[in-house]
Amino acid sequence: MGFWMQMDIKKLPADRGNGFFKFLFCVYTPLLFLITLLPIDLIQSESSGWFEKFSFENQDKLVHFLLFFIFTLLFFFSAFTRRNFLIWLMPLLTGILIEILQQLTGWGRTFDVFDILANAVGIFAAWLLVKKL
Repeated sequence: MGFWMQMDIKKLPADRGNGFFKFLFCVYTPLLFLITLLPIDLIQSESSGWFEKFSFENQDKLVHFLLFFIFTLLFFFSAFTRRNFLIWLMPLLTGILIEILQQLTGWGRTFDVFDILANAVGIFAAWLLVKKL
């Protein structure tokens, strides 16, 4: 069986600070910035592909939720901080920074309070999950 199949969810907090999680966080963070700061015309396509079948209104908010849910989980498990409030504060500040950078770059991205709200909901959901574990 693969790593993910053998992984026991209840043992995850004990693995906190594991080099694997630190590595994932260090890879994921620049990817998060890249994905969220890329010029909009590089992301949007005029052609309709298989992905268009999954299109719905405000789907970007779901993407923001998922990106920051994962970011928060990786931040927690990487154990770069053990302070409880920083586990949600740092991802929240990162999301706000990304929105500000989107506005400042002029690459077709704009500051959106609802993106920050979607980020915050993803962060809060991840924080609740780690608290439950």
